[in-house]
Amino acid sequence: MTGAAWATTISRGIGALYSLSYLVRGVGRVNVHKRHLALHPEVGTRPRGLHVRQRNGMMHGYAVGCLRTVSRGFLLYAFGIVVTQSFNGAGNTGTPTWINFMVFCALAGVSTVVFRRGHGKTKTV
Repeated sequence: MTGAAWATTISRGIGALYSLSYLVRGVGRVNVHKRHLALHPEVGTRPRGLHVRQRNGMMHGYAVGCLRTVSRGFLLYAFGIVVTQSFNGAGNTGTPTWINFMVFCALAGVSTVVFRRGHGKTKTV
């Protein structure tokens, strides 16, 4: 490895360890405990420990559905970042650009079809 690669690896490692220690110490608003670090496969399908202040039962259902959708989206987003950065880290800058462009076109096409059908127009809030 060259000097710049060593410096990047060391500084990122130190930054990650500092961030983890900050979360574990409980200094900030967000705290991480041992029970949070265990993997629970049911988290994506069933919320545990989720408390939403609610005025009616409908709001709770929407909040839980929103959190599930966002959490699944984060997993796909993380996967996409890892895949494109693996090409970029290998020195290939053209492939990540094409991957991002093609995924953007695919999502734009799907979004167009979904919004054109107008399923959201029939719901009342």
